[in-house]
Amino acid sequence: NIVIQDIEGNCSMQLLDLSGRIVSESIINTVRSNVDISDFNAGSYILLIKDQSSSIVGKQLIIKK
Repeated sequence: NIVIQDIEGNCSMQLLDLSGRIVSESIINTVRSNVDISDFNAGSYILLIKDQSSSIVGKQLIIKK
């Protein structure tokens, strides 16, 4: 699981594979959210957090083994 915390206001979360394809997308409207990646294949993913104006407020490389 990926834990997203300290996010203020409504934001969107996108998890992309390294080819840029969106593999998961959701709205975050709580201070702490969990993203379940247990069903995803092993590999690298990019986590993007965007605010309401679609500005990127967070970016993280996720490696699932």
